[in-house]
Amino acid sequence: MKKIFSTFCFLLIGLAMFAQSVPQGMKYQAVARDHQGQIMANQEIGILIELLLDGKNKAVAYAESHQIITNELGLFDLTIGEGQVVRGTFTEVPWSKNEVWMQIGLDENGDGQYTTINSSKLLAVPYAFHAGTADKVSKDSEEEEEGRNGGIYWHILGNSGTVPGITFIGTTDYKDFIMKTNNIEAMRITADQEVQMDGDLSVGNNALIGNDLEVNNDALIDNDLTVGGIARFNNTTESTTKDNGAVIVEGGVGIEKNINIGGNIDVAGTSKLNSQVTIDVALPDAAAGDDYDNYPLLVQGSAQGIAISVEDVAGANSGRSNNFISFWKGTNNMRGRIEGTTAFDLDPTGLTALIFSDFFDTNDLNGSSFSFDLIDILTVSGNTSNFEDSGDNVSNAAPNQTAIDNFNAQVGSDYVRDVIMQTIEVIKSTIMFAASVLSILDPEDVFSTGVDLLTQTVNVGIYIVYAYTGIGVAYESGSGDYAEWLERADHKETLTPGDVVGIRGGKISKEYEVAERFMVISTAPAVLGNMPDNAEMEQVFEKVAFMGQVPVKVIGKVAIGDYILPSGNEDGFAMAVHPDDMQAKDYSRIIGIAWEESDGEKAFAYVNTAVGINSNDTAALLEEMQGLMNEMQLAIQEVNPNYEPQLYSISSRPNLMANDYSISPTMSEHIMSQLNISEDAALEDKMAALKQYAYDNGAGEYLEQFPYFFELLENPHDMELVQKVISEYTVALQNAQMLVQYSEQIGKQN
Repeated sequence: MKKIFSTFCFLLIGLAMFAQSVPQGMKYQAVARDHQGQIMANQEIGILIELLLDGKNKAVAYAESHQIITNELGLFDLTIGEGQVVRGTFTEVPWSKNEVWMQIGLDENGDGQYTTINSSKLLAVPYAFHAGTADKVSKDSEEEEEGRNGGIYWHILGNSGTVPGITFIGTTDYKDFIMKTNNIEAMRITADQEVQMDGDLSVGNNALIGNDLEVNNDALIDNDLTVGGIARFNNTTESTTKDNGAVIVEGGVGIEKNINIGGNIDVAGTSKLNSQVTIDVALPDAAAGDDYDNYPLLVQGSAQGIAISVEDVAGANSGRSNNFISFWKGTNNMRGRIEGTTAFDLDPTGLTALIFSDFFDTNDLNGSSFSFDLIDILTVSGNTSNFEDSGDNVSNAAPNQTAIDNFNAQVGSDYVRDVIMQTIEVIKSTIMFAASVLSILDPEDVFSTGVDLLTQTVNVGIYIVYAYTGIGVAYESGSGDYAEWLERADHKETLTPGDVVGIRGGKISKEYEVAERFMVISTAPAVLGNMPDNAEMEQVFEKVAFMGQVPVKVIGKVAIGDYILPSGNEDGFAMAVHPDDMQAKDYSRIIGIAWEESDGEKAFAYVNTAVGINSNDTAALLEEMQGLMNEMQLAIQEVNPNYEPQLYSISSRPNLMANDYSISPTMSEHIMSQLNISEDAALEDKMAALKQYAYDNGAGEYLEQFPYFFELLENPHDMELVQKVISEYTVALQNAQMLVQYSEQIGKQN
């Protein structure tokens, strides 16, 4: 066929848009004529566009077809790049590397057979595509640089005149955006907007990630990393040391909220936990207690086990409320505990000193009536706020609640209650002593009353000193062993550690002369059984030693191996009897065997005694033997009327002996014998001897806290002083008794 296209041209309509964007196609317009030169008006024809590389009949880089209808003049137009693709990709035509020729084919019959009708080299207009796809950029002159700012090109020297949201680097179709270095892909932004990198990511400043971060290789971050979502590490390496695992942190780690760990925790260094720790684990066979692995907490690897230290906190409940370990069934039923007492526990807020500073403050006892002031005690106890005081009784005072709680916790403790009760006895004895001085009838009675007073003060003074040296821990549970709680027969009776008590029907009292058995109040039991059901019941119970070593309050000399017996005076004291000196019924009264000696020079001594060795079992045998000996002597008397039998006292026969068990002197009698003062000595000399004896026995500093006490000993004839002592101590006694009532009330509440 002859050439059909007598006229063809490119309408460069796209050039006007080059300043804004790279054209996506080339406009092409021509007039169609048949082989006879006639215009093909209003006729459907097929056009094939082929872009050839480096001249005619070369490789086809791109080909597309168009189905068009000419107009009445045979004219048609089309856009190269928007036809039906036959081969290649229009956007990948290498405009900058090759010469590009365009070859036109015509299908005039619609049978799909194209006849080449024209082939020509593309010149200036298509090279706009080269500008949009150039892969080699050189620096332009300053004039060219200024001229292109704000243009459609992105330059390695930077760009200006960009419009955010409109100007960008990337794709406008559903294709990946790829960045390469050294012709190797470095980063890919997929059509689904995922960023993929095969190399390291180095962040020199903060990295804020609003969603999941998945890193398949190293991430080097020189500054803060803030992750708004989840940071997940898919490496499944298990950590065996601090230097391996999915995450390794060389510095410290701060975690503000919960941390949940599905595997094991292996800590090579020291762990310090500043809050409560709960171990909640259901082991598969936890009921098998003889299996080491069935315990939630295992402590191993050291010669020592667990060390527990409780803090000395002012206001904390003293004594039995300081639990080193407690044992619970569930969360609200305590079954046992290991409790401890320290010197601070005995008197954390100094209440015993306040008993004297407030009850017997010489600044307040200058002629005015003494009054018990709870507000003063609470203020000294650590709260210096201004309180409202009703002025009539302690229950109406309204101080700070923390101060009240601190005061109540201490005033209800066993130790403070014991000291208060014994102080009341001292106050009573002081009043009686002053009254005897006032009578001035018999100086010997005055001295005897002074000895009784000294007996009370030495008793409480030695107890206070001993309480601070005999502190320890107690193992307390619901089963009986070593020591048990037993109920006082008289709930108001004062019993202190070391007191000897008798037992009748499971109740105890030091006033029993005859009892089923004589035992001693425990000082610091190793194991404590028969735990009272509640704190109120505990107020009327005492710890009684059943077996082991226990200090006993003994009057007089003691040798190791002596039997320790009740004094027989119903005063809670004991005596020591050598085995050779035992009377018949002494055996049924044995408390224990002395494992410690005492020279007897002090008013009394705490003697370490072994109890619960079943010494009383010999009593029945001895009494049986003595009964047999009695019968033998009576039989001899029948044969020889001149024989005088020496009969033993036994339960089945009348008491033939003046004393059927040993009795020690009273403590007052013992002190009198220790003083060794002649009967005709002056009263002042006798009082001076009492004062010196108090200091020698550790009660002097205790007595110094009582106003006018030593003044009265030094000046027993000062009637004005005597009257003042009686008046002020009577009020102090009332205040002390009121404090005891308050203490008992608090004890029941606790």
